[in-house]
Amino acid sequence: MKGAIVTGSARGLGKEIAVMLAKEGYATAINYRKSGKEAKKTLQVLIEINRNCLSVKGDLTKQQNVKKLFESAKKKFGRIDVLVNNVGDFLYKPLLQTTKKELMGVIENNVATALLCSKEAIKAMRKQGYGRIINIGSTGCDELLAPEMTTPYYMAKTSIWLLTKALARAAGEGITVNMVSPGILKTSIVKKEGVEYTSFDEVTNAILMLIKSSHNGKNMAVARWKPEG
Repeated sequence: MKGAIVTGSARGLGKEIAVMLAKEGYATAINYRKSGKEAKKTLQVLIEINRNCLSVKGDLTKQQNVKKLFESAKKKFGRIDVLVNNVGDFLYKPLLQTTKKELMGVIENNVATALLCSKEAIKAMRKQGYGRIINIGSTGCDELLAPEMTTPYYMAKTSIWLLTKALARAAGEGITVNMVSPGILKTSIVKKEGVEYTSFDEVTNAILMLIKSSHNGKNMAVARWKPEG
């Protein structure tokens, strides 16, 4: 049985990624922190596609919750073939009004979760000799942007870009680590007039392409659509 984990996947982009993976034959574990009602509905959709899917609640900035998620998935699926690090808080606020707590929250929720989950995934993938890790970034995060209202968020996503490179080197034979950086989605908190939204299909198709890649580990790509501006 092929197994996949998608973090932050009760709704929005995470949900669409989970549904895509289920349709591709992956028993998929979704994760949520607060969106219990949405997670229940998403799981129902997934189970109609693949009855082996499951839902695991937990704040993934905490190591014990990461272990719980991966242990639950490995017990159910037997293996972890794909990890999509989608979870990540967004903050829209002037930088000089941003508190230390808010800054650290955005960094931890985006970067720490990706690192902790990737470390657990790599443990399982090394034993299998195969695995695919996809990190979700944001358009422009590789260009060291510092937007006035979203600087902490871009700090976090640029860190994810660097983390992707480092993980791609360290992961091991047969494991690829890549990054997909979408533009503004219809479900994005902040929208801009006159900008064509990135569709869920564009993002999920890019992820699927990277998952199906035959490259034998140690590669990193940044895929992007419809830049914000």
